[in-house]
Amino acid sequence: NADNLFGAMRFAFHHGPPCELRKTHAKTGSTIGGHARADRLNGTVQRTDNFRSDRRIKTGSAALNDYRRSGFDRGHLAPAAVMKWSREAMSESFLMSNISPQRPGFNRGIWKNLEAQVRKWAKDNDELYVVSGPVLHEGLPVIGPNEVAVPEFYFKVILDYAEPERKALGFILPNQASRADLSSYAVSIDQVEATTGIDFFPRLPDDLEESLESQSNPGEWGQITRRQSKSKAASVTLPSAPTQANTDAAIVYVTATGKKYHVAGCRYLSASKTSIGVEAAKEKGYAACKVCKPRR
Repeated sequence: NADNLFGAMRFAFHHGPPCELRKTHAKTGSTIGGHARADRLNGTVQRTDNFRSDRRIKTGSAALNDYRRSGFDRGHLAPAAVMKWSREAMSESFLMSNISPQRPGFNRGIWKNLEAQVRKWAKDNDELYVVSGPVLHEGLPVIGPNEVAVPEFYFKVILDYAEPERKALGFILPNQASRADLSSYAVSIDQVEATTGIDFFPRLPDDLEESLESQSNPGEWGQITRRQSKSKAASVTLPSAPTQANTDAAIVYVTATGKKYHVAGCRYLSASKTSIGVEAAKEKGYAACKVCKPRR
């Protein structure tokens, strides 16, 4: 059940995938989580292309004119290609809360290839849990009157929770064109959590969470389809773990016996961790870990 795995995420799409409106930066599409189900990938609904502001965003949504003459694509986080099963879901995928500024070569290239690869894996495995989003932090460049942040990196995490071969994988990709193999950008979910400060599957049993979220081998998912000629391995420099944030939204982790708060991937954090808001952690007397340097 998606609610059991995603925990406290707030689901916004009425007909499509659950969407966490985690507003860590103004007006930028944030983190989208949901199912990719094999039985819904062969629908007949066509793209609606009705990009529009999302009036449910109380803090204000990006608008069409933010992207006009910006040089950036209106890039989907939850792809329209998985919404063919429902006209309502397809239409809602074009809400600006599901859109983020992506460079054309990225959106139409390697990001599109990754989306297609995940759909193939969904068909192979019947059902996956997928979370996509930008890596957000202070100081990003912005576009448009609403100052929509332009991310430097995007991520995607994938979980196959069906027995007997449960598996998980993450990707972090720079917002730029690339002819590299997708496997060059494969990382563990632990790495994505350390980079974003997000705990993606907080209700997994601790032993399973530790085992699954440490996996980083795309070979366990089968062969990755190569869709670009002359592909090559990439030299990838991952973004640093965030050190600044909208502290009201920042989530950190503590243990029953420790006196520090940590980001999800910190080596000093045990499997029996508890998530807590950074301000609440400070009020309870926890100090920031000097190793992982969580949000302050």
